Amino acid sequence: MTDDELLRSLGEAVSPTVPAVDAARVDAIRALATGAAAVAPLRPSRRSLLRLGGAAAAGIAAGATGMFLLDGDDAPAGPPTEAAVLKTATGVQADAKMIAHTWGLEVLLDVSGLDPGAAYEMTFVATDGRRVGAGGFVGTDALMRCRNNGPLLRADVASFVVVADDGTEVVRAELA
Repeated sequence: MTDDELLRSLGEAVSPTVPAVDAARVDAIRALATGAAAVAPLRPSRRSLLRLGGAAAAGIAAGATGMFLLDGDDAPAGPPTEAAVLKTATGVQADAKMIAHTWGLEVLLDVSGLDPGAAYEMTFVATDGRRVGAGGFVGTDALMRCRNNGPLLRADVASFVVVADDGTEVVRAELA
């Protein structure tokens, strides 16, 4: 048996048998459909219209009340932060807050007084002495808002430092 014959034989064995169309049944269905279309549509009663109107008014009132009660001008609260006590180099002003994420520590650093164009790097110092990079930035003559983070949990960070490209330490935080 060839492949084509085998496939044809399998197709015939699997194919469902389609019954012949019963003309009388088709005519009966058409007659029912025509009769249903000829019936006049029902007119709603005054009582059902009043119920529908009352339900719509109640829905609108509930929606308006919900929007009024849920509408708050308060911005969503961000994640909890922890303030860091900083030591800074002469002429540098800085403020830092930390966010303890499940994936690591993030430092929100506001700093000014840095040399414009100079590169700076933040490093986390772990409780076991390891040093882990937490990002970097280029100084400007304006207030900078930096978000630095690294793959150490807050409990594992003993301190963080910001160092200029010449090795000068400009910001340090000793964490408890």
